[in-house]
Amino acid sequence: MGVSDIGLVRQTLLNRLYGRTQPSTLVGLSTQLSSIHSLLHRTVANLEGNSVLLIGPRGSGKSTLIQKALSLLHHHKPQQEHGQEQGQEQKKTHHVVRLSGFIHTTDKIALRDIARQLLITQDLENILIGSFSDAFTYILQQMRTDSSDRPTPLVFILEEFDLLAQHPKQSLLYTLFDIAQQSQRQTPIAVVGVTARVDVMDLLEKRVKSRFSHRQVYVQYTRSLEEFAQIVREALSTGDPGFDHRVDEVLADAPVRAYILEAYEFSKDPRRALRVFASAVARLSQLRPALSLDEIRESVGRERASAKMQVLRGISLLELYLLVAMRGLLGTGSGKFNFEMVYAEYKLFMSRYVMGSSGSMKVYKKPVAMKAFETLVELEIVRGVGEGNATAGGASGRNDLLAASGRAPKEYRMVQMMLEPGQVVELVEAREDVPAVVRRWAQQ
Repeated sequence: MGVSDIGLVRQTLLNRLYGRTQPSTLVGLSTQLSSIHSLLHRTVANLEGNSVLLIGPRGSGKSTLIQKALSLLHHHKPQQEHGQEQGQEQKKTHHVVRLSGFIHTTDKIALRDIARQLLITQDLENILIGSFSDAFTYILQQMRTDSSDRPTPLVFILEEFDLLAQHPKQSLLYTLFDIAQQSQRQTPIAVVGVTARVDVMDLLEKRVKSRFSHRQVYVQYTRSLEEFAQIVREALSTGDPGFDHRVDEVLADAPVRAYILEAYEFSKDPRRALRVFASAVARLSQLRPALSLDEIRESVGRERASAKMQVLRGISLLELYLLVAMRGLLGTGSGKFNFEMVYAEYKLFMSRYVMGSSGSMKVYKKPVAMKAFETLVELEIVRGVGEGNATAGGASGRNDLLAASGRAPKEYRMVQMMLEPGQVVELVEAREDVPAVVRRWAQQ
């Protein structure tokens, strides 16, 4: 590859790793991609009004799916109107408007940004005094000043849809859904809401629900490690046989493969696995046209090593046993648990492998185990589910799972472990005073 080719490969891969562009193939999302693209295509080609909600956990590929569907729309060109000259330049087939509940916290802020993205230069201050519907209608009228008979469809991408649904009166959502439902050929629009909340429909007012099409497309995390690894490979693939062969060699390396497994077990978010390749990709050059395995191994080491892991190497054996018990609960599919569940898992192991043997391991009583559990909470290895970091007085830094006030006793408050399963195994293997039976327990 030449210098320009290396630069293009480097930029393409970095854009993929940081989510700015998408790979040619979306692994495990073909059905959802077909649904979203079909809906948007009908709006652009047939001037239909449509609305849909794209629902899935964070990191499952919702934004990537939408970007891919929009890129496929660029290949569509509407049929030329009767009498239009073949050499006449066609106007843009559609406009994309992006809104986010994180940024557009009020309807007025959203309206101003809609006008900006649609290149409406008129002053809107006088228009904003009236209702949202009137102001939005005015913006659409400004777009119809084009002499062409064919209207330009609009595609609205509403990120963090659940936050937009918390606006007073939900005027933004009602207006968009109402126009989409009317299917007016004057200004056909498609509304795609993106959210991680499965109960988002409960946030909508009745009048908003009546205008919504009730189409919902669900996206889930990848279902297998093989599929997860394929997502990583597609993100690093360039189509060049030599480069792709090197990618396969890197992904077959034991430390890299182990890190991908940890990322899959911990969050199933491909972005966590992809970021270790960014440093090696950024250093691609004419002198180094292939990925450096040593550099990727260093990145993996930096990701896995942390100050928290260093602190954990000094915890007591009982605290380590509780972490292994939590790892066992994660293996059963329980991502959230309380102290009673953790202690029951610990007692079950002790009753099976220790009490009936001649071993000398001590079975700790529940109050002692509770003290060890509280130590893990104070180290922020275990954190309460749905609870903030600040106490009632405003001081931060201590997990308020231990606060005196609470809706339930401490033993029954749901928590989650802030370690990857592989890190727990690493802690066990690093300790020389851990009995062999516990090492086998951690490996299960």
